[in-house]
Amino acid sequence: MEIIKSLSAIIEDYPIPGVLFAMCIIAIIIIATFYILYGIFLAIDCWFTPKRTDSGRIVFKGHVLGCYTMRGYYPETYFVVVEIDNVEVEVSLEKDLFNAYQINEKINVEFVRGRISGRHYVKYFLS
Repeated sequence: MEIIKSLSAIIEDYPIPGVLFAMCIIAIIIIATFYILYGIFLAIDCWFTPKRTDSGRIVFKGHVLGCYTMRGYYPETYFVVVEIDNVEVEVSLEKDLFNAYQINEKINVEFVRGRISGRHYVKYFLS
C-alpha cells in the first residue's frame, strides 16, 4: 500500500512525469508476471515427465554468425531441426556436433513430451 501512496503522491506533484513513471512501473510488473507465468507453465508442462527415446531425422541445419552489438558480443550458434514423430524440434548444438551430422541422417534422441502442449523437449542425442 505504501508503494501506491507514494506513486499517487508523485502523480499529484508532477502530473506528466508521474503518470509516465507509473505507467513504466505497471508495464514492468505486467512483463515480470508474464515471465513468471511462462516459467510456471514450463515447469508444469515438462518437469518430472518420463524420458523417452526414439529415432529422429535431421531435416535442416542452420548457422547464425556471431555479431557485436551495443550490449556485447553474441557468439555463433549452430542448430539443427530434428523431426520426431512428425513433430519438428529445433535443437542448439556445439560446432563439432553440428559438423558431425548431415541432413536426412537418422539419430536417436532422448526427449520428454510436454503434458499440456505436447511439445518435444530434446535433452540428448544418443547416436
